[in-house]
Amino acid sequence: MPTLDDFDTFVDKFECEALTLFRAKNKEYATTSDCFDNFNVLAQDTGQKRETIALIFAHKHWRSVQQAIASGDYGNRVESIRGRFIDLANYIRVMAMMVEERLREEGARDAGQ
Repeated sequence: MPTLDDFDTFVDKFECEALTLFRAKNKEYATTSDCFDNFNVLAQDTGQKRETIALIFAHKHWRSVQQAIASGDYGNRVESIRGRFIDLANYIRVMAMMVEERLREEGARDAGQ
C-alpha cells in the first residue's frame, strides 16, 4: 500500500515530467508572441473557440484513458497511459490559462464601461 510519502514522491515526479513536456511542446506549437498560436489557428479554421479546440484535444486523451481502464490494458499501447495522464494534465493547464485570459479580458472590458 502506498504511503503519503510515496504519493508525494509520485506527484513531484509526475509534475516534473508534465512541466518538462509542457515547456518542450509549447515551444513547438506556440510563437514567441502567442502561446496559444496553434489553438488560435485551429479555432479560426473551424469557427470554434480556442478553448473548445483544447477541450477536443484533451478529450482524445481522456477517451484513451477510459478505454485503458475499462480493458485493464495499461501497458500495450502506442503511448503509455502515464503519457496520456501527463497530456491531460497539460491540456488542463492550457485551458485554465485560456479561461484566466478570457476573464481578464472581460474584467478589463467591464471596467471600461
